Amino acid sequence: MMITYVYQSAFSSDDSEIITSGYESGLGYVLTGWMPDEDSDGIVNVQDLCSDTPEDEEADIKGCALSQKDTDLDGVNDRDDICPRTSTSDSVNYLGCSESQLIDTDGDGVSDSDDTVQKPII
Repeated sequence: MMITYVYQSAFSSDDSEIITSGYESGLGYVLTGWMPDEDSDGIVNVQDLCSDTPEDEEADIKGCALSQKDTDLDGVNDRDDICPRTSTSDSVNYLGCSESQLIDTDGDGVSDSDDTVQKPII
């Protein structure tokens, strides 16, 4: 069965939704609407908080990729931040780590700022 689409009109509303109307064989007259997604991240423009999402990164439900977010507000984007829970009052290096996040006094591989159990130093 072949379906033929013959659109008779199209327009864009105030919220950028594209509306088309026309006749589809077997269905009759049809009204269709869709909204543009200029950066092709899967989030329509009116709901996309981060325009120009890189094509090689996935976007979250707000349209933002890790490279477009800085959750801990340290000035290093989440994609490149190896210390994601930096205190906002701390200065950080280019990897997003404060001095306290790099110190491991007991040598167990867990920084002092994340270590819940400090082993005694022998």
